[in-house]
Amino acid sequence: FVTATADYELNLAVTGAGAGLMVAHGGSLVARQGNQWHIRGENVRDFALALSERYATGSVDVDGTQISVFYLPEHAVGGAVYLQAAAKSFRWYSRVLCAYPYGRLSIAETTGNDPGWVGQEYPTLIMIGSSSTAADGGMGGYLSYAVAHEVAHQWFYGLVGDNQVYEPWLDEAFATYLGYQYLRLNYPATYPGHLARLRRHPQLQAGPGPLCQPTGRGGQGQGGGAGPQDRRAPVRQA
Repeated sequence: FVTATADYELNLAVTGAGAGLMVAHGGSLVARQGNQWHIRGENVRDFALALSERYATGSVDVDGTQISVFYLPEHAVGGAVYLQAAAKSFRWYSRVLCAYPYGRLSIAETTGNDPGWVGQEYPTLIMIGSSSTAADGGMGGYLSYAVAHEVAHQWFYGLVGDNQVYEPWLDEAFATYLGYQYLRLNYPATYPGHLARLRRHPQLQAGPGPLCQPTGRGGQGQGGGAGPQDRRAPVRQA
């Protein structure tokens, strides 16, 4: 399961929706007219989008990259955590790893059939589960970790590609490590609790297994995610 980098060109036309329809997407917006979008993704491993007539939005510029968030109005506190955690972790990763080569990164609240689903990474787009967004926890809480974890995937999977089913240590391990280092450096009061939770994770309790055994799970490494059969169902509606 490896995706090479490629260029994507998408013309999206949505019928039967109001003028307030918002689309969180990978790549960059070339043009929009009403509910028609022309979107382009260059040199990326994947393309995904999420759309809703109910999205509220916010954005901030970090080191030349526009970070935008899309969330449901009733989860405005979680949406604020999206923006703060993404901006803070993004700035740190850009400095300790390498500069981010894209001009845009979006974080979108989405829903799914799995109530334990937390998040999923795509190049220049992150999806966070609605239940995790509603739970919030503030900066230094689990939601801020989940966002930081998914932002780290923009480097480990997005830039450094790997086989995410057979070699998850090349993306999930690095994203988990970086997310926890982000917590340790910025929220030392809550970090021990997060670390204790990680050590209770069933996969760690089970001990090491064969190096090339499929994990059976994808996406966010701590607390849920789509399995391999689900990883390429990228269009979600909130």
